[in-house]
Order: sequence, then C-alpha cells, then structure tokens
Amino acid sequence: VVLALYEKGRQIGASTCVPDAGASPFAVDWIVARLQSFGLVKVKLKCGQDNVSLALVARVAAKRAHPTMQEQAPVRSHQSLGGVERWHRSLQEQVRTIRLQLEVGTGGTLTSDMDAMPWMVRHASWQLARFHVPRASGVTSFMQVQGQNYDSPLMIFGEVVLARRPEGLELGVH
Repeated sequence: VVLALYEKGRQIGASTCVPDAGASPFAVDWIVARLQSFGLVKVKLKCGQDNVSLALVARVAAKRAHPTMQEQAPVRSHQSLGGVERWHRSLQEQVRTIRLQLEVGTGGTLTSDMDAMPWMVRHASWQLARFHVPRASGVTSFMQVQGQNYDSPLMIFGEVVLARRPEGLELGVH
C-alpha cells in the first residue's frame, strides 16, 4: 500500500510503502517525521471518509506536539484531494520510469511483490522532491524546504555501490 502525504500550499509531497492500510506505528511515525521535515507546525490533515484513513489521521494528531486539525474530504469528491491525486500520479509515472530503467539494465522483469518495489517508491518520491519543478511554484520542494537546490551526485537506482562507514574512519578502524 502506498502512503502519500502532500502539502498543498507549497506543493510538497512524499510517499512510502506500508505493509497494510492500517494506522501502524511505522505509518504514524513516518507521517510525523515528514511533517517535521517539511517544516510544518500547525497543520490540517485531510483524508478520505474510510475508517482506516480516519484512524491514521487521529493517531498522527495524537502523536504530534503541534496543533493538528483533522478534516474529512467530502464523499466522492476527488477534486477536494486534487493535489495529492496529482502527486500520486507523478509518483506512479516516476516509479514506472525507474522500473523500466532497472529492467533494461538487468535484463529482468520486476513484479510488484519484489523487495525492490517499496524502495523504488521511496526513491521516486525522493527524486520528485529534489528535481520536479511544479509550474505554480517554479522551484523544487527541496528548494522550498532547504533554501537551496540539490546538487549532490546520484547513482542509478539498483546500481551496486561499494562504501565504507565513516564512523569506522573516525575510530581509526579500517
């Protein structure tokens, strides 16, 4: 299940995968951490009418130290959730792009039950935040939150990277 969070004012989104649609501790902690990373204090969380979404929003509101209002979207009103719907579509497009790139690179076929898929969703969300420029704002989500463009080097998703933990260097361990 893909969990999406979208801040309408600045058009900032984030997504991750959760094992089920429930209000799991991971889902609650992830939302609370994203709201903090967006720099949001007072928020209004809008969700659908289903009991699962309502329970998740209630648990997030209870866990946050800052004011958190809760709002239900009107029944059968996709327009009221338009921003997150657009975010979700962009995320799906980015996941398809990453998936195709990985399949071409490996010569294999990826299925939705593979371990790489949740990471692919998170990576697609990460890429959109750093490189997608919405027409309305003219700048990336990363620029809005961090005040600068993302300019670090990137690796292709699925690329093997050899690395060493920096704390080992600090301790004199090689």
